[in-house]
Amino acid sequence: MVIGKPATAYTAEDGLRVMRYLGLELNPQEQRLFREHFPRLHGTSNRYDLFGTLWEIYAQILPFTAYPTDTLETEREATVMHINRDLSFTVAYEFKLKPQLKQGIPLSKIIGE
Repeated sequence: MVIGKPATAYTAEDGLRVMRYLGLELNPQEQRLFREHFPRLHGTSNRYDLFGTLWEIYAQILPFTAYPTDTLETEREATVMHINRDLSFTVAYEFKLKPQLKQGIPLSKIIGE
C-alpha cells in the first residue's frame, strides 16, 4: 500500500483530513480529544499505523471519552456509538480510500495537503 509518507511523518491534522475525506466529521470536542490521543498512539506499534490509529480513536476512544458514560443508559449509548463508528469507519475506508491506495495513489494526493 502506498501512502505517500513514512508512518512516523503523519500528524493529527493529517488524520483529521483523512477523517473528513472519509465523510466522518468530528465535532470540536471530538477534534480536541483526537489531537490529544493521536500522538500518544500513532506509530507505537504495527497496530497503530495511520489507519489503525484513526480507527482506534474514532471508534474506540471518542465514544467513551467525548460523551458522558456515568449512567447505564449513557454507557449503552456510547457502546452503540462504538459499534456504529466501527462499521462506518471500516466501510468508508474499504470502499472510498483503500482502492485508491491499492492503485498506488499517494495519500497526500487523495486527501490534499
